Amino acid sequence: MNAAAGPSSSDDGDILATLIGMIQSRAKTTAPLDAATRIDGVGIDSFDFVEIIFEVEEKYGIEVDYNANSTFKTTATIGDFAAEIERLVAAKSAA
Repeated sequence: MNAAAGPSSSDDGDILATLIGMIQSRAKTTAPLDAATRIDGVGIDSFDFVEIIFEVEEKYGIEVDYNANSTFKTTATIGDFAAEIERLVAAKSAA
């Protein structure tokens, strides 16, 4: 199987849309979510976030390095988190 068969940059929007869906299902807001939405502003707690991480890991076959004390410093927005997932998926595909 070649690299084109795995997730690619054309899937970037799909990763963002999937992540938004995962977060929206747990969010305590009905406001629309997008790449610029701050994760800490949607009303999910750390347990919800860990569940989202597990869901992401299972869906994309990656391992997300999660530290509850620093995650929102490096992945403040949904777009930041989607970019990190894209990076991990690309690294896995390149391996």
